[in-house]
Amino acid sequence: MFAAVSDLYAEYWNEFFHFALFKDDQESRESAFTNTHKKYLDALRIRNARHVLELACGRGGFTDLLAENTTGEVLGIDISRAQL
Repeated sequence: MFAAVSDLYAEYWNEFFHFALFKDDQESRESAFTNTHKKYLDALRIRNARHVLELACGRGGFTDLLAENTTGEVLGIDISRAQL
């Protein structure tokens, strides 16, 4: 299924296939994603990880975010060639 809809997802969801948590109706999409990602990164505690593996990474948007926020190596894997 992901192979069939990969381009459609990219067009409407951009790089991230997860939801953003909005503070209120006035918050921009970009701000909501920034704040949501901060919460994810705080929960994952990967800043000093040596290795990070993201399974089902889709187009790699979150994998890139992980790589920007750790000193270790990051690998994203997805079963769908269309996603990669």
